[in-house]
Amino acid sequence: MFSVRALNAAPRWVRRLVTRITLGRGLLGFVYDHVAHRYTDDQIPALPPMTSAPIRLVIGPANEAEQGFQWARAAERSVPGVSALAMMGFDPGGYGVQADVVVPTAVYLRSHEWHERFETYLRGRTHVIIESAMPLLGRRYRSDVVAEVRALRVAGVRVAMMFHGSDLRLPSQHVRENRWSPFTDPDVPTVMLEEKAMRAREIVAELQVPAFVSTPDLVRYIPHAIWCPVVIDLPRWRVERSGAREPGRVPVVLHAPSNALMKGSHHLDPILRALEAEGLIEYRRVTGLSYSAMKQQYADADIVLDQFLLGSYGVAACEAMAAGCVVIGHVDEPTRRAVIDQTGLEVPIVDATLETLDAVLRAATCEPAKTTAVRRQNAALYVEMVHNGTLASRALEGFLGRE
Repeated sequence: MFSVRALNAAPRWVRRLVTRITLGRGLLGFVYDHVAHRYTDDQIPALPPMTSAPIRLVIGPANEAEQGFQWARAAERSVPGVSALAMMGFDPGGYGVQADVVVPTAVYLRSHEWHERFETYLRGRTHVIIESAMPLLGRRYRSDVVAEVRALRVAGVRVAMMFHGSDLRLPSQHVRENRWSPFTDPDVPTVMLEEKAMRAREIVAELQVPAFVSTPDLVRYIPHAIWCPVVIDLPRWRVERSGAREPGRVPVVLHAPSNALMKGSHHLDPILRALEAEGLIEYRRVTGLSYSAMKQQYADADIVLDQFLLGSYGVAACEAMAAGCVVIGHVDEPTRRAVIDQTGLEVPIVDATLETLDAVLRAATCEPAKTTAVRRQNAALYVEMVHNGTLASRALEGFLGRE
């Protein structure tokens, strides 16, 4: 509809108009919805039978990197009396993402029949965690998550919010605190993200709901937020590895950005291509792969490059560590300290900035096999202790157990 640069430079009323249209509000929003989001009744999914468990939890609608599903399973494993459901209001495509209920986007947004069914279902649950301040019921309350939460509360449902990253991270604050912040790039929708993050904070304050964050850096943006670590399906990502590299084989360095601009991929490519031209590494950059295809990529890789601009780490880094890769990225000192404070463990991601990456990679290619093996073991142990779901379920216990 509009380019990122045009929206960054546009008057506020233009951005508000764009937001209203994408939320389906007003005449233009109504027309946009009917053109962009078409569905048939046979696409409306079935809901599982209502359970009699004392704690009945729903998480949705984002299921970002399958985390809603993984948190649901972690809560069921570790919190007594929990039955949990993860709802995803978007088509996961061919990535192999799991959710208990997957709702096609158009159905999630527009289907009155789906809205009635799911709202009845929600009113029979005890707890709901809403991801990214996005409504669970699409356009049911004109895309107004505040109105939706109030309706659920009237029905006796307890509500919390969960945030993943750009839905809460304030670009203006990030730029002040991070030298390599991506929010100075004119191709990043900085202004829209600033307004979105500010609105998320306003919603949490207005509703006075518990707030959870999936990465440890995000507690800076809502001081009372609780870190609920991402959860990795460890058996899915474990791979068998031989010991030392074959003689003459250079290390395979993998970069698989979910969002290239936010991870700094355009800065990495020249550095990696130069090292590859010297014959020091084999560089692979991949995107859009299914989980099974990514597992094979990790199995072939020696080093995985994560993100270098945000100062934190997330699901992709954990998957790579679980697969036995050495992960290199930039995790800033406040985030590293926050992890130590919460877990007693150090983040085993090898730190590098855009300025030091060349030197760090050169050193890594010369590392003795024994040192590399220790790094891999430490990374795998860290993921098993921090991201196996135990700490996530502990984070959720207070919310789920409140009277």
